[in-house]
Amino acid sequence: MTRFRRSILGLPAFGFVLALVVLAPVASAGPPLFKAVAPYTLYGGFAYTGSAVLASAGTGANVLAIAPSFNPSTGIAHQSQQSSSSAGGAHKLQAWSGVQNVSFSCPASCSSGNHPVVILWNVTWAADLNTSCAASPTHLTTFAGARIALYGFVTDVSVSPQVTVGHGTHLIFQQVLQNKGGVLAGKTAFYFVVFLAGLTSGHSYTVTTFIQATTLAASKIGCASFASVLIGSPVGSLANPTTLEYIKVV
Repeated sequence: MTRFRRSILGLPAFGFVLALVVLAPVASAGPPLFKAVAPYTLYGGFAYTGSAVLASAGTGANVLAIAPSFNPSTGIAHQSQQSSSSAGGAHKLQAWSGVQNVSFSCPASCSSGNHPVVILWNVTWAADLNTSCAASPTHLTTFAGARIALYGFVTDVSVSPQVTVGHGTHLIFQQVLQNKGGVLAGKTAFYFVVFLAGLTSGHSYTVTTFIQATTLAASKIGCASFASVLIGSPVGSLANPTTLEYIKVV
C-alpha cells in the first residue's frame, strides 16, 4: 500500500487535482460482480491507517488528537488532528484511515474491460479554521487550511508487479482562510466514490479505500493560525460514526 500513500502525499499543499469526483452511484441492470459490506475481514480486508508530518518549522505544532483507526469488522473510521502556528511557524499534517486488501476476482464469466466501482461512505466530519491576522503587505503568509477527501483504488494482483487498474476521489471539504476570523464547518452525509476499473477475465483484484484529512497553519511574527479536522464522533460519543457502508464492482 506504500505506493498509494506516496502518490497522494506528493500532491502540492493545496494545488489538488481530483482523479474523479462523482456524486451519485452508477445504475446497474443486474446483480453486481462483487459487493462487500462489514465485516470486511470476510474478504481479506484489514486496516489501512497512518499519518505524516509534511511541514514542521518554527513555533507551533502538529497534533494527532485521535490517532487514525479503522475497524474492519464494523467499517468504522475515526481520527482527529490539528496544526497550529505562531510567530512565523509553518506546520502541516496529513492522516488517513480506511481498509485495504478487500479481495475479489473476475472469473471466466466476467467480461474483460471497464467495470464501474461504487464505494459508499457515511461520513461525519468537522473542520475549524482560525487566524488572528488579516492578509496585509506584512502578513501575506498567515493562513489556516484544511482538506478532507475520500479515495478508492483497485489493484490487479495477478500480475507482477501489481498494477492499479482504477482509482477515484471524492473531495468533501477544502478551504484556506487568509483573513482574520474563523470558519466552522461540518456535517454527516453519504458520499460516493465512483470510477472505472479495467478488469481482465481470470484475474484477481484488491480494493483499497480510505478517508484522508490535511491540516496546515502558517503565520508571520505577531500572528497566529490554527486548523483542525475531526472524522467521526467526538471522544465519548457513539453517535454518527464515520462508516464504510459498502464496496461494489458492477
